[in-house]
Amino acid sequence: LGGALWCRGMVFFIEDKGDPCTGHPTLEKFERNGGGVVEALGAFYLFYGLAILAGQYFVPSLQMLSKRLNIPDDVAGATFMALGCTAQETIVSSIALSNPEA
Repeated sequence: LGGALWCRGMVFFIEDKGDPCTGHPTLEKFERNGGGVVEALGAFYLFYGLAILAGQYFVPSLQMLSKRLNIPDDVAGATFMALGCTAQETIVSSIALSNPEA
């Protein structure tokens, strides 16, 4: 009986049964053969990509906004960074307030 099992943010395709998060042979083999290195390299790749995107798009637009609004760069960075991090929650909360059935 084959299938896909989800554990620790990864999908494992296996042929035998068992709990993937506690003592599964496939997971133990993955961890023993350098799975931590693969996870660390994946995390490094994602953070590096995020740094490139922030450097190419977020920082120049933030500098343009701070010049147009005549506010210091550090104040603009703190303000717009906070707005960018909480924009999703703000939108969802405003939708929930305007539509009580949602």
